[in-house]
Amino acid sequence: MPARHAVLVSTRCIIIRGGRLLVQRGKKGHYRLPGGRVANSETIIQCLKREMLEELALEIDVRKLLYIIEAFYRGRGKIIHEVGFYFECGADGEPEPQESHIEVLWVDLDETSLAPLRPRVLATVLPYDWRRGWDGTPRYLVSFEDDVR
Repeated sequence: MPARHAVLVSTRCIIIRGGRLLVQRGKKGHYRLPGGRVANSETIIQCLKREMLEELALEIDVRKLLYIIEAFYRGRGKIIHEVGFYFECGADGEPEPQESHIEVLWVDLDETSLAPLRPRVLATVLPYDWRRGWDGTPRYLVSFEDDVR
Protein backbone atom coordinates (compact mmCIF):
# COMPACT_ATOMS: atom_id res chain seq x y z
CA MET A 1 0.00 0.00 0.00
CA PRO A 2 1.44 3.43 -0.93
CA ALA A 3 2.30 5.88 1.84
CA ARG A 4 -0.52 8.20 2.81
CA HIS A 5 -0.27 11.87 2.10
CA ALA A 6 -2.42 14.91 2.63
CA VAL A 7 -4.44 16.29 -0.26
CA LEU A 8 -4.97 20.04 -0.22
CA VAL A 9 -8.32 21.41 -1.39
CA SER A 10 -8.46 24.82 -3.01
CA THR A 11 -10.94 26.92 -4.92
CA ARG A 12 -10.17 29.52 -7.59
CA CYS A 13 -12.03 32.31 -9.33
CA ILE A 14 -12.06 32.87 -13.10
CA ILE A 15 -13.07 36.47 -13.82
CA ILE A 16 -12.89 37.64 -17.44
CA ARG A 17 -13.57 41.19 -18.61
CA GLY A 18 -13.17 42.34 -22.18
CA GLY A 19 -11.19 39.23 -23.12
CA ARG A 20 -8.77 39.65 -20.21
CA LEU A 21 -8.33 37.33 -17.23
CA LEU A 22 -7.75 38.45 -13.64
CA VAL A 23 -4.60 36.82 -12.21
CA GLN A 24 -2.26 37.23 -9.26
CA ARG A 25 1.49 37.31 -9.91
CA GLY A 26 3.65 35.38 -7.44
CA LYS A 27 7.22 35.90 -6.29
CA LYS A 28 8.68 33.74 -9.08
CA GLY A 29 6.66 35.52 -11.78
CA HIS A 30 4.09 32.74 -12.12
CA TYR A 31 0.41 33.60 -12.37
CA ARG A 32 -2.29 32.05 -10.22
CA LEU A 33 -6.00 32.59 -10.28
CA PRO A 34 -7.30 34.33 -7.15
CA GLY A 35 -8.68 32.11 -4.42
CA GLY A 36 -7.17 29.90 -1.79
CA ARG A 37 -7.27 26.83 0.36
CA VAL A 38 -10.42 25.64 2.05
CA ALA A 39 -10.50 26.05 5.84
CA ASN A 40 -11.94 23.48 8.24
CA SER A 41 -15.77 23.30 8.15
CA GLU A 42 -15.95 25.62 5.13
CA THR A 43 -17.52 24.83 1.75
CA ILE A 44 -15.60 25.55 -1.43
CA ILE A 45 -18.04 28.36 -2.31
CA GLN A 46 -17.72 29.92 1.16
CA CYS A 47 -13.95 29.71 0.80
CA LEU A 48 -13.96 31.40 -2.59
CA LYS A 49 -16.15 34.27 -1.41
CA ARG A 50 -14.06 34.71 1.76
CA GLU A 51 -10.74 34.66 -0.09
CA MET A 52 -11.90 37.20 -2.67
CA LEU A 53 -13.09 39.56 0.06
CA GLU A 54 -9.98 39.11 2.23
CA GLU A 55 -7.41 39.33 -0.54
CA LEU A 56 -8.99 41.61 -3.16
CA ALA A 57 -11.97 43.32 -1.46
CA LEU A 58 -14.27 41.91 -4.15
CA GLU A 59 -17.75 40.53 -3.67
CA ILE A 60 -18.24 37.87 -6.28
CA ASP A 61 -21.11 36.13 -8.01
CA VAL A 62 -20.18 32.45 -8.36
CA ARG A 63 -21.68 31.31 -11.66
CA LYS A 64 -20.45 27.93 -12.90
CA LEU A 65 -17.96 25.22 -12.01
CA LEU A 66 -15.57 25.05 -14.98
CA TYR A 67 -12.72 22.78 -13.88
CA ILE A 68 -11.67 20.32 -11.24
CA ILE A 69 -7.89 20.17 -11.47
CA GLU A 70 -5.76 17.64 -9.68
CA ALA A 71 -2.28 19.19 -9.53
CA PHE A 72 1.05 17.76 -8.41
CA TYR A 73 3.93 20.19 -7.82
CA ARG A 74 7.01 20.74 -5.68
CA GLY A 75 6.85 22.97 -2.64
CA ARG A 76 8.88 23.20 0.54
CA GLY A 77 11.03 20.24 -0.47
CA LYS A 78 8.20 17.80 -1.10
CA ILE A 79 5.56 16.94 -3.65
CA ILE A 80 2.24 18.71 -3.06
CA HIS A 81 -1.03 17.11 -4.19
CA GLU A 82 -3.82 19.66 -4.59
CA VAL A 83 -7.37 19.34 -5.87
CA GLY A 84 -8.70 22.68 -7.08
CA PHE A 85 -12.23 23.74 -7.99
CA TYR A 86 -12.26 26.53 -10.58
CA PHE A 87 -15.39 28.65 -11.00
CA GLU A 88 -16.50 31.26 -13.49
CA CYS A 89 -17.31 34.32 -11.39
CA GLY A 90 -18.55 37.84 -11.87
CA ALA A 91 -17.60 40.87 -9.80
CA ASP A 92 -18.40 44.55 -9.78
CA GLY A 93 -15.62 47.04 -9.21
CA GLU A 94 -11.89 46.61 -9.45
CA PRO A 95 -9.79 44.28 -7.29
CA GLU A 96 -8.01 46.08 -4.46
CA PRO A 97 -5.19 43.95 -3.02
CA GLN A 98 -5.43 43.94 0.78
CA GLU A 99 -1.88 42.72 1.40
CA SER A 100 1.38 44.16 0.07
CA HIS A 101 2.55 40.84 -1.42
CA ILE A 102 -0.53 40.52 -3.66
CA GLU A 103 -0.10 41.86 -7.20
CA VAL A 104 -3.04 41.59 -9.59
CA LEU A 105 -3.02 41.86 -13.37
CA TRP A 106 -5.49 41.61 -16.22
CA VAL A 107 -3.90 39.46 -18.94
CA ASP A 108 -5.01 38.62 -22.47
CA LEU A 109 -6.71 35.28 -22.95
CA ASP A 110 -4.18 33.66 -25.26
CA GLU A 111 -1.61 30.91 -24.73
CA THR A 112 1.39 33.26 -24.98
CA SER A 113 0.10 35.72 -22.37
CA LEU A 114 -0.99 32.86 -20.10
CA ALA A 115 2.29 30.90 -20.34
CA PRO A 116 3.21 31.78 -16.70
CA LEU A 117 -0.20 30.55 -15.44
CA ARG A 118 -0.18 27.66 -12.97
CA PRO A 119 -1.36 24.94 -13.18
CA ARG A 120 0.10 24.99 -16.70
CA VAL A 121 -2.77 23.05 -18.23
CA LEU A 122 -4.93 26.18 -17.87
CA ALA A 123 -2.80 28.19 -20.32
CA THR A 124 -4.20 26.13 -23.20
CA VAL A 125 -7.61 24.89 -22.07
CA LEU A 126 -8.93 28.12 -20.55
CA PRO A 127 -8.70 30.31 -23.71
CA TYR A 128 -10.03 27.44 -25.83
CA ASP A 129 -13.02 26.78 -23.57
CA TRP A 130 -13.77 30.51 -23.18
CA ARG A 131 -13.88 30.99 -26.97
CA ARG A 132 -16.36 28.08 -27.14
CA GLY A 133 -18.63 29.62 -24.48
CA TRP A 134 -17.50 27.06 -21.85
CA ASP A 135 -19.07 24.27 -23.91
CA GLY A 136 -17.92 20.92 -22.53
CA THR A 137 -17.34 22.20 -19.01
CA PRO A 138 -17.04 21.30 -16.26
CA ARG A 139 -13.89 19.31 -17.02
CA TYR A 140 -11.60 17.18 -14.88
CA LEU A 141 -7.91 17.84 -15.60
CA VAL A 142 -4.62 16.58 -14.18
CA SER A 143 -1.45 18.68 -14.08
CA PHE A 144 2.05 17.48 -13.25
CA GLU A 145 4.31 20.50 -12.78
CA ASP A 146 8.06 20.54 -13.39
CA ASP A 147 9.80 17.23 -12.59
CA VAL A 148 7.15 15.70 -10.32
CA ARG A 149 6.64 12.44 -12.21
